[in-house]
Amino acid sequence: MGLENPLYLDEFVTANPTTLDQRHEGDDHIRNTKTALKNTFPGMAGRAWRKRNVSASGPATLTDNMTVLNASSGITITPSAAATLGNGWMTLVRAPTGAVTINPAEPINGAGSFVVPAGYGAWVFSDGVEFFALLMYQDVPTQAKAFPTGTRMSFNQTLAPTGWTKDTSAVYNDASIRLTTGTVGIGGTDAFTTVYGVGKVTGSHANTQSEMPPHVHGGVYGGGASDQGNPQPSANSAIVDVRAPINTGSAGGGAGHTHTLTMNLKFADFIIATID
Repeated sequence: MGLENPLYLDEFVTANPTTLDQRHEGDDHIRNTKTALKNTFPGMAGRAWRKRNVSASGPATLTDNMTVLNASSGITITPSAAATLGNGWMTLVRAPTGAVTINPAEPINGAGSFVVPAGYGAWVFSDGVEFFALLMYQDVPTQAKAFPTGTRMSFNQTLAPTGWTKDTSAVYNDASIRLTTGTVGIGGTDAFTTVYGVGKVTGSHANTQSEMPPHVHGGVYGGGASDQGNPQPSANSAIVDVRAPINTGSAGGGAGHTHTLTMNLKFADFIIATID
């Protein structure tokens, strides 16, 4: 009789059964048809491309082959082992309201996990060894996003562009920009306009004696004792030297002083916004 033993649909021989086959051999053909169908569509637990709502973290099994997993925000879907699912298992994970994580035991796109952002879907495919995922937008957008959700950028305008949300945190108001090659952070306490501008005054400081350069002020006062008041003493006058060192009078009060600075740096304002 014309009887093949197909494992998959493409192994059927359309010429079978032949005219020589006996009626009682029909059951063999029926069993072969069932085997090929189940092998071609493994794990089917209902119609192909049905939808299953997933509201809590949990597994994706063999019966989820050719299934749309409509997942709630913030959950993690864990596919069964790739060897269990086999080569050809695939599903569509949809994340309509919030990000969903796909975390199989084997690598997915060469990484430990794959995140489906809100509003996106992902084809997930197993080849029996590892997993692959292809991200797609669930709706046809009027304009594709140039940056992933959560991207932060600065803009030279008062309002954020459409699709972005302006960050109005106090730590960014009246602040300057610092470049770094390390981890990004924020710091400092003095506002930009406090440090820069017209008429800025330094702190007051009084010079101490140790901060002055070494110096003296001196003089000599006196003359001959017998000739005091006589610019021209006589030859017989007895001259006694009574000159003595003297100091000049003190001046100044040691008060503090300041310096007025002009640090009127030219600037342009930017805002920080995050893409929605």
